Amino acid sequence: MMRGRVSLPQGTKDTAFFSARYGLGLDWYAWHFRRAAGKLAVGEFSATYFDHGQARRRIAELLPHCKIICTLRDPVERLYSHYRQLRHEGWVGRRTLRQALDSQRHWCDQPGSLVGASRYARHLQAWRELFGRSRVLVLIYDELVAEPWSWCRQVEDFLEIDAGAGRPARELGRRVNRMDRAPRSPHLARRARRLRQALEARHLYRATALLSPLFELCFRGGGSLPALDPADEAELRAFFAPEVEGLERLLDRDLSRWKTARAPLHQVSMR
Repeated sequence: MMRGRVSLPQGTKDTAFFSARYGLGLDWYAWHFRRAAGKLAVGEFSATYFDHGQARRRIAELLPHCKIICTLRDPVERLYSHYRQLRHEGWVGRRTLRQALDSQRHWCDQPGSLVGASRYARHLQAWRELFGRSRVLVLIYDELVAEPWSWCRQVEDFLEIDAGAGRPARELGRRVNRMDRAPRSPHLARRARRLRQALEARHLYRATALLSPLFELCFRGGGSLPALDPADEAELRAFFAPEVEGLERLLDRDLSRWKTARAPLHQVSMR
């Protein structure tokens, strides 16, 4: 959607610079934008900044006038998707979702935790305090799926960029690359993930792409992850209900659909 109208990083969608790779230095980060076109706005997508307080402060210090776009999805769906990635890439071994949550109970509000990243009201308030409400756009993932054209127009208006020549691509808003399978060997998946991270830290994105089939082989083979038990889903929704209500007050909008069970999500059991 943004290619050609916004300068995005070369080689990757998510540099993870302000969270995991800040120690690599600004020159490492700037390398990704060495071909930035003319006066186009410069930006990136990241799944690791929203709940990372230090990343938030680093961005505010280095880019105090930048604009922030937060696309929030159902917190239970987000938590499961996060867990599924952790299983897929070997982060949590063969732990069930319940076991993974238990293993994180002492750092559940730290960056990257399953629970903490879904505390939307808390993190959104912090972003607004640092950048100002007018510089933080909040969008809902459900709307991207249902009305991708309207979602795109909100982004375009916020960034003050020209509208595209046509409607969004058919794939926009669809869920792709679903990590719904476990690896045959969590140990092998961890080694593959670390190799990929090492290559990316050296800007070796072409090598990463060439090795993609090998990485996927390491990340699969362990069977499909089962569905989330309805009782466990209800427990999670009750747990996040106060957070959703806080977000409703911040946004002045109804998000009650996040408090009740949804259609089957192909989620993993918490048992």
